[in-house]
Amino acid sequence: MAYFTLQGSLDAEELQYYSRGVLNPKRSYYERINHSVNLVGWGEQNGTPYWIMKNSWGRQWGENGFARIKRGVDAFKVESYVQVATV
Repeated sequence: MAYFTLQGSLDAEELQYYSRGVLNPKRSYYERINHSVNLVGWGEQNGTPYWIMKNSWGRQWGENGFARIKRGVDAFKVESYVQVATV
């Protein structure tokens, strides 16, 4: 398997208040794409699949600069706006 990172674009409004856990937004994010993040891995917690997302807001934000967002449901529209670069 090649090493790669995924770059995702999303609506970051709800991300501002994130501190920990798997994010599962309650509303649709179709209108505004205003932020880019790196999707650096994936996992599952209690049967909930998630992306591991690295943000650019510093280590004081989220889980040491990272967040987990629900995978497979296009949370924040991040799965609709993905680019990949292989290394």
